[in-house]
Amino acid sequence: TERVSAVEGVENVSVEMGAMDEAQKKALREKLYEPDFQALTVVDFSDLAQSCKTYDEFIGRMAQVPESTLQYFGVAVCGAKKKVNKLTGSLPLLR
Repeated sequence: TERVSAVEGVENVSVEMGAMDEAQKKALREKLYEPDFQALTVVDFSDLAQSCKTYDEFIGRMAQVPESTLQYFGVAVCGAKKKVNKLTGSLPLLR
């Protein structure tokens, strides 16, 4: 008999949350543009995204707002462990 997880698609991986102030979040976002980190998947959580009700609204508003004006609440980075650690390894963990 095959045993199936109760929650399909959930992997057994650790997720670490680094504590960052606003300047550190913006600096992390800037580093993600470097060629060494292009293979990483990034999802950021901004004040603009939080205020939109649909993805179309978000895309339209993002096209009109300079990135420098965004306030980031968080940045999720997924990819090769070595690359992610290179970016986030020196951050204190969120407690």
